[in-house]
Amino acid sequence: MQMAIIEAARNLLNIKNASTSEFGNNCTPVVGLLEEWQKGKKRIQGSEKNLGGTMRLGLYDAVLKKIIL
Repeated sequence: MQMAIIEAARNLLNIKNASTSEFGNNCTPVVGLLEEWQKGKKRIQGSEKNLGGTMRLGLYDAVLKKIIL
């Protein structure tokens, strides 16, 4: 899904150096790392060493919407 967003940003929105912050700082990030999240009523902050729970793993429904430019 992330690569599809990057590809759409590059080709549909003409952002030539679109990428993700995971690949480095020399880009226009259109996808970024989730650095904090909510678990129940507790707010959890990630770090460079502990980023557990920042990725969606497994099967889930992705709802896509058409963007009219």
